[in-house]
Amino acid sequence: MTGKLQRAILGAAAVAALAAGAAAVPATSAQAASGFSDVPATYEFAASVDWMVAKGIAEGWPDRTFRPHAPVERGAFAAFLYRLAGKPAYLAPETPQFSDVPASHPFYKEISWAAQYGITTGWPDRTFRPSATIKRDAIAAFMYRMACQPAYSAPADTGFRDVARNRQFAKEISWAKSAGLLGGWSDGTFRPLNDTERGAVAVMLHRTVVNSLVGAPKCVAGVKAQAPTFEDSAGSDRDIVRIPDVAGVSYFINGVRAAPGPHLVTGYDSHGQTTVRVDASPVGNRYLEGGSSWHRVFSNARRATE
Repeated sequence: MTGKLQRAILGAAAVAALAAGAAAVPATSAQAASGFSDVPATYEFAASVDWMVAKGIAEGWPDRTFRPHAPVERGAFAAFLYRLAGKPAYLAPETPQFSDVPASHPFYKEISWAAQYGITTGWPDRTFRPSATIKRDAIAAFMYRMACQPAYSAPADTGFRDVARNRQFAKEISWAKSAGLLGGWSDGTFRPLNDTERGAVAVMLHRTVVNSLVGAPKCVAGVKAQAPTFEDSAGSDRDIVRIPDVAGVSYFINGVRAAPGPHLVTGYDSHGQTTVRVDASPVGNRYLEGGSSWHRVFSNARRATE
């Protein structure tokens, strides 16, 4: 895609300023800090690519490329949003929500998180289509939900001749434009079904942070997990992990769901040692406040032969 079309993805003033008076993304520095061979300092979104990589939202490839012109897939975009939210405490459900996103999928956790918090809904046939490229209208919808679906009345005229007011995601597209996240082309089109490139996504997510539009998962009620109790037997053969009973929180011991109450420690090695990890995850449409993971190494010579 040409530089002219790249600018059109997010509006004519791609780096210098945001639409509707929004804050500007910092200008590109003299030398791109990311070190990618295909992101020179002259690339108009270089500063945002540097920011995205520095924040751990995206990585490059082993050949030192970022591939800024490659289209973004839906699964990868869900992962970007999860990282943008700060990688909140979350354990994906044991049963997949989408028929085409098995637990073995590399972005299973991130896609499940986005679905749980209402950022994505998928299709009526229970698919998410993680390898499909994400379209511009879907980007607008994801970002509107990521911002906690703020009160917004879309104008009668969306401002784009190819986005009728009754079109799916018309409200979200108008909101994204007013928030300075997405613009259109000089011919008055938005091109809602076009793909979005990695470089363009970098600058859009950068603008999201600049404009303080990140809300999920704190759009919903929070719940605080209590720490489990680790009880060393001090010589006996019964080491215990005691799981607290907290409404709205599920606990897992070494990845297995654990009910409230005492649990006997198992899995000792030949030296009588074992490591127990306890993770907490919110139940339903909530987010977890405070700690979410604890671990303890138990040493018990009497269990060495287990």
